[in-house]
Amino acid sequence: MILPIPCPCSPTFNSGSTSTAAAPSAAEPGELRAADGHFDRYPVLAADLLPHRAAVLVAINTDAALAAKRATATTPIIFGMGGDPVSLGLVGSLNHPGGNTTGVYFFTQGLEGKRFGLLHELVPAAKTIAVLINTECEASLRGVGIDAGRSGA
Repeated sequence: MILPIPCPCSPTFNSGSTSTAAAPSAAEPGELRAADGHFDRYPVLAADLLPHRAAVLVAINTDAALAAKRATATTPIIFGMGGDPVSLGLVGSLNHPGGNTTGVYFFTQGLEGKRFGLLHELVPAAKTIAVLINTECEASLRGVGIDAGRSGA
């Protein structure tokens, strides 16, 4: 499993699950790697997991999924992300992912206008809105309507 930061879920992941398909058994603990907030470490972390011959790599976000995809074409990768996996090149299509990647896509891109419209309705007097995001993640920038190439972020 590749995480952006150490996570309290890691003891649960490593202790096993009632479903052997969902998590490793107690006899086969999972390997966990955390980037400690240094997202540029994902490629190294993904490559570091391959010698362990894991049955599957679990990538918690877009950057981790992309690093895992670049690291292996054979080990199955399961991802959860907000970025469009088709446009990012992780899967061939949503209906038929193909290759070694599949996962959950939180279909939220394109909703930024609706979100800001709703916010304006809730707080019509607001003149300034602060947005806290990871500027190193292009999907996060796109999620708030910022073009990473032109933002200077």
